[in-house]
Amino acid sequence: DFYDEMRDYFYLAQLRSQGEDTTEDRQVSGVIPLDEVPDMLRALGYYPSNFDVRDLVHEMSRKGKDHVTFEELVRLYVNYKPVAGVSQSQIEAAFEALGAEPMTGIITASSLISQLKRIGEPLSDAELTKCIEALTGGKLTGKEDFTAASFADKILGFGMEEAA
Repeated sequence: DFYDEMRDYFYLAQLRSQGEDTTEDRQVSGVIPLDEVPDMLRALGYYPSNFDVRDLVHEMSRKGKDHVTFEELVRLYVNYKPVAGVSQSQIEAAFEALGAEPMTGIITASSLISQLKRIGEPLSDAELTKCIEALTGGKLTGKEDFTAASFADKILGFGMEEAA
């Protein structure tokens, strides 16, 4: 179940923070470094913006924390993750705002990449390439065409019926 999955990721984050290639004995301390929290949330299906990450880190730092317990992680997840997922109409509206062709709803990969670098939270070429490779398992040629539905399926990994 999801709670067990959260706990598994939490233990993995503890191991990662001690070094993935070490052969030394591991210490299960019951806490993870604060800088592991954003990746933990992403592993659990919540993809916070850089602004949200700064807000979350500031909240914990203000309390004098540089580590979080599992219980604190659960609280952060519940408090920060939006209740409702992304809807089909939101994805379609985003495509329209990014300049998709009004009649077909198509936007080229090169146009999409250009827009992603230009608006919203700034991403460097390297960051955007890393994100695309993580989402697609490879590189885009720039010649691909996307609709909101194909983007949701091929890039985000869910069909529009899931996004409804």
